[in-house]
Amino acid sequence: MDIYSHTLRAEYKPNCYVLISFERDETAFKEGDIRAKPIISFLYDAGDIAAEWCPPYGPFQIWRRGKEGVKYLKPTLAPGAKPEHIDAQPHYAYPLIIPALAEWSQPSVERHQLAVYAIDGHYDYIFNVLKDWAVSR
Repeated sequence: MDIYSHTLRAEYKPNCYVLISFERDETAFKEGDIRAKPIISFLYDAGDIAAEWCPPYGPFQIWRRGKEGVKYLKPTLAPGAKPEHIDAQPHYAYPLIIPALAEWSQPSVERHQLAVYAIDGHYDYIFNVLKDWAVSR
């Protein structure tokens, strides 16, 4: 089972998804207990690019759809570095993403006060901010 297939992708509105997955909760009551911790995030899918915000982890993230068998140029900041190519990788946002082109921003989350809007149930606002982020890329 790949990571894309075990993430529940529930449509809130067109192009707006609530992603739900689970991870192991390390705060078990006794050794050997297994607890599942839900992870919920908001994702706006603009086609080949998606903007996501996962409240427990913080920043916005941008994911770009990758294609099977295509080699992507890995960005580098080192002067004179030899170009390096990478493959797309499995991911929950799309079946394949281009990992080297992921972007993120915590200041934007804070500037837009997304935690406050999430607590108050203003999901349309959250998705509008994510849409702006996705289409501006």
